[in-house]
Amino acid sequence: MFFSCSEVQILIPDGPGPANGRILLIEEFTGVECARCAPASILLKSIAEDSEGAIVYYAVHGGFLAEPHVESKYDFRNPAAYHLETSNIFFGKPAASFNRVLPDNGETAKSLFNTWQPFIDAELAKKQVIEISMSTDYNATTRQVTVFVGVTLLEDIDGKVNLNMLITESHLIDPQDSPTTRILDFEHNHVVKSFLSSVDGDMVGINLKAEETINRTYSYTIPTEDNGEWTVENMEITAFVTSEDRNGEVQQAAQILLVE
Repeated sequence: MFFSCSEVQILIPDGPGPANGRILLIEEFTGVECARCAPASILLKSIAEDSEGAIVYYAVHGGFLAEPHVESKYDFRNPAAYHLETSNIFFGKPAASFNRVLPDNGETAKSLFNTWQPFIDAELAKKQVIEISMSTDYNATTRQVTVFVGVTLLEDIDGKVNLNMLITESHLIDPQDSPTTRILDFEHNHVVKSFLSSVDGDMVGINLKAEETINRTYSYTIPTEDNGEWTVENMEITAFVTSEDRNGEVQQAAQILLVE
């Protein structure tokens, strides 16, 4: 697979396949000035597409190597992305977090994208412990989306459980540096736009029991479409649940289109 007509070849590993209900969240730390982020982004997109729904991800353009180019139409930086990036430790971009499980080298997000596959495999081998269901209701007149979320426990989870909600956008065509050139028509996908929950997640309960279901509703007004940005048909809602007693790790994730 190639990220430009005549550039560096990207070797795509075999996909992880379905995960028996477990869905892995990957947080990708990237930037338009990061040359190595172009092949990493394409690799991650391919892995996710081959996972048969077992992987969802979003792209964080926080600050480092994320300043727009003179040719850029968009500025992907925003407070949500800045918070996510500055809450993590990594030794260079691209980097990625896999269910927020900590590597053993001092990073919270793993640099060197050719080392990501074992982390993906390890997380998908774990059993599903939570089910997340989501639906949306979009008002085209007001541009307000209402998101309905249900969190169902499949086993007891001690301690505080938090629900995190974000809105992202895909199919944004804008420049991106690569190892050999600046790609002017690179497709940026799942770009973090804003939190729907609080920045650290909203508590849904403490010491939750198996078969317990918690329902939440969120509303967000989509800004007016501008130069191809904030296109509701290209936007997604991402939800994930973390457990404080399990080192803050993500227990389950889900991602749906804002409008079908």
